[in-house]
Amino acid sequence: MGQITYDLRIQTQPSLHGEHVVIRLLPQSGRAMGLDELGLSPRIASQYRRLLDNPAGLVLIVGPTGSGKSTTLSAGLQELADDGRRKVITVEDPIEYAIDNIQQTRVRTKIGFGFADAMRSFVRQDPDVILVGEIRDSETALEAVRASQTGHLVLSTLHCNDAVDAIQRLYDLGLHRNSIASELLAVIAQRLAKRICTHCREPAEPDAKVLHELFPDEVPDNFRCFVGKGCDQCGQRGTRGRVSVVEYMQVNADFRDIISRQPPLGELRWRALDAGLVTMRDSAVDLVVQGVIPMSELPRILPAERMAPEARGGVREE
Repeated sequence: MGQITYDLRIQTQPSLHGEHVVIRLLPQSGRAMGLDELGLSPRIASQYRRLLDNPAGLVLIVGPTGSGKSTTLSAGLQELADDGRRKVITVEDPIEYAIDNIQQTRVRTKIGFGFADAMRSFVRQDPDVILVGEIRDSETALEAVRASQTGHLVLSTLHCNDAVDAIQRLYDLGLHRNSIASELLAVIAQRLAKRICTHCREPAEPDAKVLHELFPDEVPDNFRCFVGKGCDQCGQRGTRGRVSVVEYMQVNADFRDIISRQPPLGELRWRALDAGLVTMRDSAVDLVVQGVIPMSELPRILPAERMAPEARGGVREE
């Protein structure tokens, strides 16, 4: 593949008709993908950059396995590495992207060096930013919050379905609600959608069933969608590459008060909407209208209950 060296993460699974193999290609170029390459909207990319400038706090990237969480985190690390003003230490399992000017460490569970052990060690190294590859247990969650409370910006990932669900996950891990309210800066939830090939993109007729799910009352006048008809550039598939579809939740003063009261998950969701939550549905619809992703991707990345506009303040948004 030219002059770039790749690491391969290989996982095999025996099956009825033979061995099933999944391979991840990880470029080892000394640089990660930049924020501008992720496909984030200018507004969310700007807010993410501002989060990286915070002196302390907790920033979470959440989503299922294979949703690009590590790539989004690494893009933030690349911004910090390019800036060069602050010391950044990471603990990962494994190190997926090798980034120049970042101090990266790998978990060694066999010798008793896990995420929580690394966090306790790192704070004595005088870092400004700490990346924890994943918060998997109560001990790691507690150490992440403690590092934030002692003046460090902490970046990490969680396995959960959406941004608000991340708060419930932190409750379940045993963190005190006041600690979550005071330290959590923002949550970015994401999925990956297929990107329409720019060489063969053309306007398309919306799928009537999907359109009704998206807009049960009235379809906006400016709604449009596109598909790729297939060409040599995309191997006749009509799509080429993938793009992040994100849900962005900034934690402001009013929402901190809500978190500290630990309301039921349903109330927490509509309170987050009132506080300015950018939903994954809204991000996905914007990408459809802009001709970045096909409309057929929406049912794959959005649950049925999130296809229609959500309630804000107890009243459904129109």
